[in-house]
Amino acid sequence: MTTTKNKYSTCTYFPREYVVLDLEATGTSEFNYIIELSAFKISDGKIIDEYSTLVKPPRYRLFSKRRRKVQSFCEKNGKKIYYIDKFIENLTGIDNKMISSAKNEANVIKEFYEFIGESVLVGHGMGNDLTIINKSFNRVLKKELTNNYLDTFVIALFLDNKEYSLVNLCNRFGIENQDIHRAKSDAYRTYLCYEALIKELKQKYPNSVNEDFITWNTIRQQKQTKILKNKVMRSLNKKRWSDLKKYMFEHGNCEEVLNGTNVVISNKISKNDQEYIVNQLNLIDAHISNRLGIKTDYYISEKKEFSIGNINLEDKKLRKIINMNKKGSHIRIFDSDEVIEIFKKEYNPSYIYEGESFKKIDFSNQYFYIYNDFLSLTNDELIESIQLRSGIVTDKLDSKVNWIIVGENRDKDIFNDSYENEVFLSLLAFGCDISVSNEAFFIKSIEKNENN
Repeated sequence: MTTTKNKYSTCTYFPREYVVLDLEATGTSEFNYIIELSAFKISDGKIIDEYSTLVKPPRYRLFSKRRRKVQSFCEKNGKKIYYIDKFIENLTGIDNKMISSAKNEANVIKEFYEFIGESVLVGHGMGNDLTIINKSFNRVLKKELTNNYLDTFVIALFLDNKEYSLVNLCNRFGIENQDIHRAKSDAYRTYLCYEALIKELKQKYPNSVNEDFITWNTIRQQKQTKILKNKVMRSLNKKRWSDLKKYMFEHGNCEEVLNGTNVVISNKISKNDQEYIVNQLNLIDAHISNRLGIKTDYYISEKKEFSIGNINLEDKKLRKIINMNKKGSHIRIFDSDEVIEIFKKEYNPSYIYEGESFKKIDFSNQYFYIYNDFLSLTNDELIESIQLRSGIVTDKLDSKVNWIIVGENRDKDIFNDSYENEVFLSLLAFGCDISVSNEAFFIKSIEKNENN
């Protein structure tokens, strides 16, 4: 396995030359783009340059009467479009017409990249801002954001052991709050807060402020940030339904499993097969819909609609299912031939489905995909620990994989934000026998295996 360079890292000192920034964004997970970006270049406590602009995102959304939460709109090619909803518009005072006439994202990002250079970046609550900026760099520049950064939220937490919003941190230092939730004002007030924080820190830690902060922040990150938390791991694994799929192929019993469920049938299925499936679903009181929704349980696809051997995350239908499952839905994908085969099996009351079994790591003949380096083992030790127990390590994440093993090193993104997680969710939706394990669960499994 190769080790990738971190995109951006916490600065290990408190610089006197830096760029302080803030941005406003569209504000939804599926449509998250910068709409305003502001930054000040600071040297020895003084502003020496600034950059501020509204930004037109690379995408827009179509306006419809059903979208009652949209306050303003623009027109493009005779169609009503919008970038932000009513909430963001009221929060920032920026409307869709202002965004539509702004500089496009590509020009802004190129200018911003030149403006910041290799400067340390300072902001308040920077996690989301850095993620959005980095994605913009990926799209426009085909590169990562690699600047070091400092977060005044974290610095204030180190100083006072208290979490402050930017407004409350300004109140703490007697800084006037004006034009809240506009990027230029927020960046300027963050600059004033940073300067005030550094002054107090140097008084409190006259000889070792850099070392004390880095030690404290490292411990804080280790306690609070995991690449894959236990709760997330359990939530993801609950979407596994390979046992149910196996049960249905062996015993049928659709009346038991599909009764009362919400089913969407692809319009790509042949008319005869559609009619057969609809008739069977009606007999067992399933609820049939023609549109995917958060309550959908099953999507019945045409047999060639998706390729499990070559998952295409750009497919609109699969993308919609993945996004819904990310948000808590549990949509499972059957192809029409599978459903018809199952329906043709007779109902057998002797068998009852008892739910998905708890998945422990049985190493023998299991395929393992390693997402990230471990803290507790070297790569060679990790691979050897799997192979000694007759497990198989693969570098291809496909339907053969039984376990994705997520290490806790800092080399990669949070698993939930990764490409691999989207492939994993796709494989789960197709009913593959695949689960995910974090480092702690894997190490415990090794220990149990040795004891047995």
